[in-house]
Amino acid sequence: MDSAWAEGDAPVTVDATATPPADWAQLKPLLEAHLQATGSAKAAAILADWPTWKAQFKLLVPLSEKATVGLAEREAVAA
Repeated sequence: MDSAWAEGDAPVTVDATATPPADWAQLKPLLEAHLQATGSAKAAAILADWPTWKAQFKLLVPLSEKATVGLAEREAVAA
């Protein structure tokens, strides 16, 4: 293992931002399908408390793609 990884000095290559509410409608069916296919207890717990959990999901975007998906503009408006 590279020592930089072991020490936590690896460069940041993605941005973790709150999942936009518009994306929650796509996320929930994915979790429901996962639950149906696997019987996942974690998926069941998340879906049972969806109003709380949905805001905890993060959208991971490569830094090089932030402008492409509109994150750069959204951050500028929020600032």
